[in-house]
Amino acid sequence: MARLNHTMRRGAVYVWRRRLPAGHPSYRGRYVQISLRTKELSTAEVLGPLVNTAFNDIIKPMLTEAITLEDVKTYLDSVVQTHLAQIDAARWAEAPPDSSRKWRERWMQDRAHAYALRLLSSRGPHAELMPEDMDHLRAQGFQPGDMALVAAALFQFSEQYWQKNAYPDPQETLKTDQITPQDHDRLRSTALKGAAIALERRDRRALESTPLSPPAPPTEPQPAQATQPELRPTPTTGRFSATILDVVDRLDQEEKSALTKTKRNPKSQADTARQRRTALVQFCELTGRHDVTELRNEDISYYIDCLHRLPKIYNKSAKDRLVSLEQLMARSDDLPPEEVGLGSSTINRKLSALSAMLKRARKDGIRPFEPLDLELYREKVSTQARAQRPAFTSEDITRIFQHPTFHGRQSAARPHSPGNELVKDALYWAPFIAALSGARREEICGMKLAEVHLDTDIPYFEIRPNENRGLKTPQSQRLVPIHSALLDQGFSEYCQEVSCSGETDLFPDLKPKSEHVSFGDNLYYRWHELLKRQIGPDTGGKVFHSFRHYVISQLSNEKAVDSVIIKDLVGHLNGDITLDRYRDTSLLHRLKDAVEMLPRVF
Repeated sequence: MARLNHTMRRGAVYVWRRRLPAGHPSYRGRYVQISLRTKELSTAEVLGPLVNTAFNDIIKPMLTEAITLEDVKTYLDSVVQTHLAQIDAARWAEAPPDSSRKWRERWMQDRAHAYALRLLSSRGPHAELMPEDMDHLRAQGFQPGDMALVAAALFQFSEQYWQKNAYPDPQETLKTDQITPQDHDRLRSTALKGAAIALERRDRRALESTPLSPPAPPTEPQPAQATQPELRPTPTTGRFSATILDVVDRLDQEEKSALTKTKRNPKSQADTARQRRTALVQFCELTGRHDVTELRNEDISYYIDCLHRLPKIYNKSAKDRLVSLEQLMARSDDLPPEEVGLGSSTINRKLSALSAMLKRARKDGIRPFEPLDLELYREKVSTQARAQRPAFTSEDITRIFQHPTFHGRQSAARPHSPGNELVKDALYWAPFIAALSGARREEICGMKLAEVHLDTDIPYFEIRPNENRGLKTPQSQRLVPIHSALLDQGFSEYCQEVSCSGETDLFPDLKPKSEHVSFGDNLYYRWHELLKRQIGPDTGGKVFHSFRHYVISQLSNEKAVDSVIIKDLVGHLNGDITLDRYRDTSLLHRLKDAVEMLPRVF
């Protein structure tokens, strides 16, 4: 390695490393290290001398500079304070916004200016918005019109800030006239950065209710358990607390009291309440609002922006649950665009939780700061209903049921390798039942043994609410004949074995250990691994529910099967008030004929 000046190997990669000359006080004792990004000695032999030559060309003029790093910091602080004072004065004289839309325009203009200043500071006077910048801005909640503000600001500031005397005079600030042209360039860049910092510190959304004084410098965020934000002292309005989570408590209690009247399944109500509370805890953490009387439209807009910045998948691991939502949003900046932003259906569901809370608050005489129109923020789900969960094809069904789960695996440790061990558990029966009935995952996995009727002329499943799970809709309660292929594969014997073991659930191996987990959730991981191995890592959006679409598609192609029979079989409304209200469900033998038209899976 002696033949390579300043070039050495660090691990598997070559780097160039050199001490800065001592001719400048701010460089003394410091090094510059650059990765050559190669593992090949021959490539390092070429790149090392090139970097060394470039370094020599750059360092010579730098040694003649008069200012130090401390001078730069001093100048930066001066620029920030100057701009903070200008911003405060301008905000004080600013007319109040006449609408939330006007307030948002001002807020986004400030953010656009800050981002443009940052770009000019780092890239020079010819900085432009690149596709990567647009992806970053989109993740930060910028819409196309907001990005146009950034482009306009880049043009404006490149003209203004790169003119002589267009930024605070460094000679006056640093009390010296020994400033070289190179130092002027550095300080000009520093001035741009300082203006951006001032705008960021005076962010309208974060500081709208704080005194007009510069906040403390930001500190590094620390990992924190952020699933439940700490509430401020409980405000009250009349007889009822106006704290958001207190309103949610009253809503939960109201729904529990109404269970006997609505005949709703208690577990279904508990699941709904849990999801609603989770969404509102998240809302409180992201917006910093804990009191209904504080809520404004701008809070809803900011919340939606944050949902668009969150990773699509988060809080799935214990590590994720220790990270705050702000840190998750910062992490999403490094993710591909397709992995960032919650889906429209998820956002609309969270808005529904907020709407339910506000409705309960109105009952208690509690009103937000201004009227809130949540419908403005609901997102249109553009995907057609039938395309949201694509159906399995006949080829998919063939490949799925060729897996060793259905013919014999090697062992529990190697479930994807063929062998002689055939275990007829939930993973075996649940897909089997779904492909031959069209029942939903939770309807199958949460079924009780008492709901399987085998000692009748036509064996059938009785799908009804039970202590394991509720049903999606009232018409989901129905009778579903058991396909003869299930009986041929020993389904009766399986039920007998489970009954003799003293269990009351059809699939006791799926019994949840937590109230926040469903029977179907416990099947998900093993089923998803099976699916990916059989039809490929990219499943094309196909999930367990695709069995249901497969069944409907198969029967719809059978001319002998009436559409009314299909809807009765899968628990759908007919869409005709006469048929839905006054007609009895199809006779069991007609449903049995339809079920038997479904092709056997093996």
